[in-house]
Amino acid sequence: MDFTFDIIRFSSGQFSTLGFIRWEDEFDCFTLEDEYRTTKVNGKTRIDDGIYEITLRDEGGLNQKYHSRFPNIHKGMLWLRDVEDFKWVYIHILNTDKESEGCIGVGDSLISNKHGVNRGFIGKSQEAYLRLYKRILEKMDAGYTIYVRIHSLEFNDQTRA
Repeated sequence: MDFTFDIIRFSSGQFSTLGFIRWEDEFDCFTLEDEYRTTKVNGKTRIDDGIYEITLRDEGGLNQKYHSRFPNIHKGMLWLRDVEDFKWVYIHILNTDKESEGCIGVGDSLISNKHGVNRGFIGKSQEAYLRLYKRILEKMDAGYTIYVRIHSLEFNDQTRA
């Protein structure tokens, strides 16, 4: 059995890309990623639109950090598999693009990435992450293979992936 949820990107700024997660046809939370770049720069570029399988990765420093922080629920990082030109892309807690390194952050509040010098910001990231993490684990425990479908709205500034 497969289960797919969506990340819909709606704002592409100079430093970050903002979007939201649609889970079973309802809004769940906001997302923040690095900006689009024609030529990829390691740790500073968002991944391409596409469909990616999510599995748990129980190795690495971030995994150890989350295991210590959330010992009662953490079973591994939410890892997007087989992302071209990227190695370890996770969905995790973050607030700005400076914490992303190509990963996707989630949050329950948002500050625009389009006005003035705003880089974009998502807040209440831990709350959104824990809610999403538990939902994904429930689906995995029920035998589902989990996928995320990422797609960008048409952007006027030609920064569509």
